[in-house]
Amino acid sequence: MSLLIQPGQRIVFFGDSITCARRKADTPDLGNGYVAMIDTSIRDHFPTHKLQLINAGIDGSTAVSLSARLEDDVLRHDPEWVSILVGINDLTRWIRDPASEPGGVDAFKGMLDALVSDILRLADARVVLLDPFYISNDREPSPSHARVLRLLQPYIAAVAEIAAKYGTIHVETHAAFAQELLSRPAAELCPEPIHPNAAGHAVIAQAWLAAMGA
Repeated sequence: MSLLIQPGQRIVFFGDSITCARRKADTPDLGNGYVAMIDTSIRDHFPTHKLQLINAGIDGSTAVSLSARLEDDVLRHDPEWVSILVGINDLTRWIRDPASEPGGVDAFKGMLDALVSDILRLADARVVLLDPFYISNDREPSPSHARVLRLLQPYIAAVAEIAAKYGTIHVETHAAFAQELLSRPAAELCPEPIHPNAAGHAVIAQAWLAAMGA
């Protein structure tokens, strides 16, 4: 195996509650989710790399709020890599109240594009973009799950377009979950479609590591 990340480099994981994965006050700094799993895997398979991983996930984050805390939570760490997972809160808030989240996917795309541009310009760091995901295979025309799955597709397309525009690493997390759902029920991966359990976080970690060459 080879790894795109070089020994001694620093990686900031920037995102919402999925990245945060801290449910109790005594949760480790890296959380109990995919960030901690990535750290463990790299330590096990690349023990001489001695990377520094920083979990900058905060519950409820959107593309707008990531931009607002870029300086404090990313730039001050002087990272070589920034991994971004965001989008599901942007979508679900817009579904609940379009007036409170004007612009929908167009606003999300514009904010994420500006965020990536700022990171590349101000931090001179490489960027990893993860698709927002919804862990459900409910395709019926009426349930709310089907609506979210349908409306999520343009958000995923926006991430792919921005990844191609800036040449970032692109992790297709929604597709990874869709593949898992071909052989196992969603309940094995999450208590509800947005927040994975340990098995679901392992899917994200594996997709991220594969995209990074591990």
